[in-house]
Amino acid sequence: MPFIELKNITKSFGETKALNGISFKVSKGAIFGLLGPNGAGKTTTINIICCLLKQDSGEITINGIAGDGQDRIGVIPQDISMYDELTVADNLGFFGSVYGSRDLDLRMSRFIELVQLEDKFKSKVGTLSGGQKRRLNLAVGLINDPEIILMDEPTVGIDPQSRNFIFETIVRLKEAGKTIIYTTHYLEEAEKLCDYIAIIDEGIIIKEGTVSELAQFEQEIQLTTDCPQVISTIAASMGAYVNANGQSVKIRTSDAVKVITQLVQKSEGEGYKITGILVRKVSLEEMFLKLTGKRLRE
Repeated sequence: MPFIELKNITKSFGETKALNGISFKVSKGAIFGLLGPNGAGKTTTINIICCLLKQDSGEITINGIAGDGQDRIGVIPQDISMYDELTVADNLGFFGSVYGSRDLDLRMSRFIELVQLEDKFKSKVGTLSGGQKRRLNLAVGLINDPEIILMDEPTVGIDPQSRNFIFETIVRLKEAGKTIIYTTHYLEEAEKLCDYIAIIDEGIIIKEGTVSELAQFEQEIQLTTDCPQVISTIAASMGAYVNANGQSVKIRTSDAVKVITQLVQKSEGEGYKITGILVRKVSLEEMFLKLTGKRLRE
């Protein structure tokens, strides 16, 4: 049984359909990536899971039980959500008190250490750098020590060192048994962090799978041969996309093994030679652009 499951979730804002019947499952202890361009429906999905929005239809279950589950969820929003005139300690204390005072000092100490801001504990948030604010945003989202962590593009607008620190923290959280839903439009982040990825665009899940499964969605075969036109015709008849140039033939297909086997058998049977074969996995970015029909949007 999946730990988190969304079933046919829809959400509209006036005439705009933000989510159009999305469904996906998240395993316990996994990092689930929701990958899509800006405006695809990622933040709306996060807001529905954490009960900031109510879906128009569909159901969300956690461990097989429908309900809000807010006490089990921590949210790291895309926007920095803290009070600049309060100190780091006061911000953590304020947000932590929402979940009750039990062990609050211990939780504050634990998570401020996790994000390495001990030396800024008494500093006003307004004096922090952008990367430090992002790290504090992470601590605030974790202050209730949640079982489920929702991260909505948590690395937007920060320096590479802070981004790498957040990556390392996410890995530590997973090792501690947390279940994470991570939204991003940065393909390299999804590849680096996520166990499983769902690609969303215009409120629809258009493809999902592990990184390796998505990488095998399409492959490029480059052949050198003494009969490029014949090979091209055979490959095209098998439904592959073909581009012939001189003695080289490039073939795009979702089943490279099948295409190569049939090409070799047919070419040998007709007396032609294939002198070189190179297979390249199509990158997640190439596949993403093909599926969404868009360039990445910042």
